[in-house]
Amino acid sequence: MADPRRAKRLGWVRALWPRSARARALWVVLPVLAAVVVLTPITALAVVGLRTIEGVLAPVFASPGGRLLVLNLLLVGTAFVSIRGMRQRVAALRGALRLRQLVDGLEAVAEGRDAEAETLLARAARSRAPWPTTLPWADAHAACARARLALRRGEAGEASRLLDAVPRASLPERLQLIALHLHVEAMEQLDEVVPAERLRQIEAGLAGFPHDLSLLQARRRAEHELMEAEAAVGTQRLILEAVAPHARLSESDRLADDLARCAEQALRHGRFERALRAAEECALLRPDDAAVGLLLGDARAAHGDLRGALAAWARVGDERALRRALVEIERHPKALRPEDVLRAFPVDGGLLLVAHLEDRIGCAERAARARRLALRLRPDWADAPDLPTLALTDQPR
Repeated sequence: MADPRRAKRLGWVRALWPRSARARALWVVLPVLAAVVVLTPITALAVVGLRTIEGVLAPVFASPGGRLLVLNLLLVGTAFVSIRGMRQRVAALRGALRLRQLVDGLEAVAEGRDAEAETLLARAARSRAPWPTTLPWADAHAACARARLALRRGEAGEASRLLDAVPRASLPERLQLIALHLHVEAMEQLDEVVPAERLRQIEAGLAGFPHDLSLLQARRRAEHELMEAEAAVGTQRLILEAVAPHARLSESDRLADDLARCAEQALRHGRFERALRAAEECALLRPDDAAVGLLLGDARAAHGDLRGALAAWARVGDERALRRALVEIERHPKALRPEDVLRAFPVDGGLLLVAHLEDRIGCAERAARARRLALRLRPDWADAPDLPTLALTDQPR
C-alpha cells in the first residue's frame, strides 16, 4: 500500500512530468547538457593542471635517480604519518594508564588503604603522560586525594602545600568545595595559622558557598576560639537551618550552649540587654536546666528585674539559687517585699530569704520568727558552712 504522504510530496513531480516520450527525453538531456556547459571551464582548468604536473614529473620518472627520489619521498612520508599516529596512540595508552592509577588511588583512599593509595597517587603525579581530554581536572583530583592522606598522617603543612598548587577558581563547583574543605582542615591543624586568618579564609569560601554546612561549622569553631560568642550564635542559627531534620535536635542543643556563652560574655562586658535576650532564648531551649535557670536569674538581676530574677532562681530551687537571692537582697534590701519573696520561692527557702530581708530592713522580731520556721523546715541549714550571709540564730542584727 502506497504511503499517502509520500504520494502527496511527489505530486508536483508527476504534474510536471511530460506524457510524451520525446519531451521526457529532452527533460533529462537538457539539464545534463547545461551542467556540461557550466563545468567545461573547470574541466579545462583541471586538464591544464594535470598536464603541468605531468610535465614536471615526466623528467623525474624518466631517470633512475628520479624514480629513486620519488620512492624515498613516499617512504619518508609513510613513515612520518605512521610514527605520528603511533605516538598519539602510545600517549593515549599512557594517559589511560595514568588515569587508571589515579582511579585506583582514589578507591584506596576511600577504603582506607593509605599506603597503597599514596604509592598509586605518587606514581600518577610523577608521570608526564597527558591526562585524557575527557578529564581536564585530574591533577586537582590527585592533589586533593594526596592532601587528604597527608591530613590523615598529621602532615598539615604538606597538605597545605599540595592544595596551594590547585587552581581552585577554574575547577567545577564540587571540586572547588572539596579543595576548600581540605584547606580549612589543614589550617585548623597548623599552629602558625591564627584563628583570625582562618576565619577570613572561611568567610571568603562562604561567599561562594553560603549554605555549606562544613564551612559554617568551621566558622563557628573559629569564632569560639576568638571568643566571639554573639557571632557564633548567628552562625549556629545558619547551621540549624542547613542540617537535615534528624540532626536538628543536637544542633539545637549546641545553639543553647552558644546562647549561654553569649549571655555570660555579655554579662561580663556589661551588655545586660543582650545578656537577658540570650538567656531567655536559652531558657526556652532548656527549660529544665538548672545552670540555665541560674544564668537567667543573673541576667534579670543585672537588668534590674529582681522579681523576675527571684522567679528564675526559685525554679532552680537549690542552694546556689538561694545564695544568689541572698546576694541580691543584701544589695537591694528595699527593692523587695516579703510577699514577693514568698511568692517566688518555696516555703523553706522563701522563709530563709524573708528572715534575711526583714533583718536588713530592721524588723528583728519578724526576722527571728522567719528563721525559726526555716530551721524547723530545714534543720540542716543550721550547720551549712557555705551560706555565710545567713546568721541563723535568734539574735537580731
